[in-house]
Amino acid sequence: NTTMDATLSFVMANMAQCQSNHITLDPFCGTGGILLACAEFGSYVIGSEFDLRVLTAKAKPTKANTKQLTRNPDEMMHRNFSDYGTLNHFLGVIGSDFAYPAWRPTFFFDSIVCDPPYGIRESSQLKSRRHQTDKIDDDQNSISEKYDLTNIYVDLLNFANVYLCIGGRLVFWLPTHIMTYDENLLPTHPCFKLFSNDEQQLNRTVSRRLLTLIKIRESNNNEKAQVNEKLFSNFRDLYFTPNTTIWEQLHSNNTITDSSDVSKKKKHHDE
Repeated sequence: NTTMDATLSFVMANMAQCQSNHITLDPFCGTGGILLACAEFGSYVIGSEFDLRVLTAKAKPTKANTKQLTRNPDEMMHRNFSDYGTLNHFLGVIGSDFAYPAWRPTFFFDSIVCDPPYGIRESSQLKSRRHQTDKIDDDQNSISEKYDLTNIYVDLLNFANVYLCIGGRLVFWLPTHIMTYDENLLPTHPCFKLFSNDEQQLNRTVSRRLLTLIKIRESNNNEKAQVNEKLFSNFRDLYFTPNTTIWEQLHSNNTITDSSDVSKKKKHHDE
């Protein structure tokens, strides 16, 4: 259910200018729908994914109206590329925590194309490197923690600054709340320029924007990305809040200017 729509995947690959002899990365590849489209444009593609169950085809199928409890043995990315005749462009995928990049800093991609998890239908997680005595998983020195949207996009732009070649493109979806959206809140980085900002409305409350950024120079003095926390403040709460309720709250007090204030007032009203 969360695999990117095929048409939108082609739009993303087109905006990234995927082409022959290019190498494209999707750091949140999931089931690989975006990578398939990039390979169709001629790019060599590689992905990384936090959830090993997805990469090993052991996750429970989430297709609509299916009664399957397990995936078929060949129901995985490798089979998809084989079926579409682009297996020679599939470099592979790795199980990796995006918060701790596994790539050498001397390795460069021509494009990075992705749809980071918003925490609505797919959880956003990272592996904590703190030593703890409870909730230990398979790694004795790490536990799963929530990976909030602000940090995801800060890390994404900083990652692209290190691993994207000059002139390379970063293409990604950004969730926004329609009534509180402000273009001035969009993520920025000194080494990138915004090439395009296209909106797809998901419902009456939220939309997502396909942003295309071009790397124009190398970083000086360890320059970092800027992401305003107001853009994602309480985004999940607002996602499930009726638009009429938000409209009333926005116009009941002139001091309410961002999604955080709206969410706080909603919580107070519910109580």
